[in-house]
Amino acid sequence: MEQVKKQIEQNMHELSDLYFRTAPMRAYAHQFISEKLLEPQIFGALTVWHYHRFGGTEDSIYRVAAGVELLILSSDILDDLQDQDAPSMPWMQIPPAEALNVAVGLLLVGQQSLIQSLHEPSIRLSALELVQDKLLCSLNGQMTDLQNDVEDTDKYLEMIKEKSASLFVMACGLGALMASGERHYLVEEYAEYMGLSAQLNNDCQDIFNWSEKGDFKRRKRTFPILYLMECVEGENLWLKTYMEEGQLPPDINIKFDIFKAICEQYGAILFAQVQMRMYFHEFSKRFESIPENKGYMEEFLLTFAVAPETLGA
Repeated sequence: MEQVKKQIEQNMHELSDLYFRTAPMRAYAHQFISEKLLEPQIFGALTVWHYHRFGGTEDSIYRVAAGVELLILSSDILDDLQDQDAPSMPWMQIPPAEALNVAVGLLLVGQQSLIQSLHEPSIRLSALELVQDKLLCSLNGQMTDLQNDVEDTDKYLEMIKEKSASLFVMACGLGALMASGERHYLVEEYAEYMGLSAQLNNDCQDIFNWSEKGDFKRRKRTFPILYLMECVEGENLWLKTYMEEGQLPPDINIKFDIFKAICEQYGAILFAQVQMRMYFHEFSKRFESIPENKGYMEEFLLTFAVAPETLGA
């Protein structure tokens, strides 16, 4: 995994140098990429892993995986600019117009990496169609998220299937497609379940991260918060009123300890974890039914941390 990370890192920087010709664009790109590299390159690594499992042998996969990571980085930057919820990130500390310009550039460079690396026309076309389709799904989901008017947990799951899970489908499906020359829809199905689990895990982490995200204070409708809105009663009904109208009773202050106690009282995190386990079960059934994956479940779980226990259970 470490070698894969190094290869992806090198290609990310090379791609930005290749296509960003102005000094400010190049400098910002390197800065943003360096920030991204503090995290695991899970999406690029998923592309590489599936490429190898389905018989791929070309080193060009690392250039494509780097492009995938640039696409994800672009999505992260746009998400933070829209939500204004990650003030410590370097792209939040420069003029928004400049950050937006770099984000759009990274989006284009990520797609250009496919054009540059895939020489078989039919595979290139299928790969671009897959990537464009899933990016558009993600953008549609992001728009729904920005509206922040999702009514219940079922609607929320539909939204994150578009916004978040589609990116997992893109990464996994792309690797399998590049190796075999065709779409593997069972791979794309289990990637979707993996992405849903990952987003629910993020929701459980972010709900108590008041220094950066502050989902509740910002009245952001995530899975556990929507569940609370459906469940609260009596003296805790102020929570639902606050989420819907932004108004608090005079005698209520939003304090972390109070909010955490309400989450525990109604089992909001437990409910989300149960949903994660359901998605993990659906993921594992499909993963193990694919011949190319036989004998690799343990390796996959350790590499990509998708088991419920790792997701914060």
